[in-house]
Amino acid sequence: MKNIASLITVRTGSSRLPGKCLLPFGGMNVLEHNIDRAKYFNLNPIVCTTSREEDDVIIEICKKNNVLYFRGPEKNKILRWYQCMKSFELDLIHTIDADDPFFCPNEINKSLNLVCQKSKTPTVIFPSKASMNGAASVGFTFNKSSLEIILKEIADNDDTEMIEPFIDKANTLKKIFLTGSDINHKIHRLTLDYEEDYFFLLCLKAALGTYASRVEINNFISKFPKSKEINESREDDWIKNQNRSNRY
Repeated sequence: MKNIASLITVRTGSSRLPGKCLLPFGGMNVLEHNIDRAKYFNLNPIVCTTSREEDDVIIEICKKNNVLYFRGPEKNKILRWYQCMKSFELDLIHTIDADDPFFCPNEINKSLNLVCQKSKTPTVIFPSKASMNGAASVGFTFNKSSLEIILKEIADNDDTEMIEPFIDKANTLKKIFLTGSDINHKIHRLTLDYEEDYFFLLCLKAALGTYASRVEINNFISKFPKSKEINESREDDWIKNQNRSNRY
């Protein structure tokens, strides 16, 4: 049996919405929501944060919620993931961004299963096309050898916040997108980047609870289409920011 974990990637620093992982979120904060959701779906979470003093508060939350944690470089989160893998002797990891509070466990398990099938090949599983367009319901899955290949082209102090350009440079990697009609249909923006996102996600939390499925979220939005207006305008801002970042 492979040693597998989901790394909840989080830090308190954020240019658009500072301290967003600490925002109140239905009787807990956003990070606690992510931890609770990952535990509920048996995703073996490890909180992966930075060594900066300002992120000591994250460690206190981890201790309070009895979840494993790792501290590493602030800017180079790819290196942080790799160091975490080595520290906990992990074979596979799936990344969960703490600003994606309604990540989809079904997609995560499908992603992990795909890497298991390619266990002898350096492989990275990309999110579905729908998820990469702001839906934010799944992250990336790596085996250890894939991260080693990516890191050969990266300096320890590089900023890898936008990881796709660094993955693209690794020509020897097996790169696979999640596919399937069940996960590639369009879904509304679920990323927590702006204040409007926070209000929309609070609506989902209040209406559907911590463990809402993608189907339940879609049904809610279909039943209450005006709810989309809360953060709909922010999708263009997010896309522009992604495109700008990916140029460097």
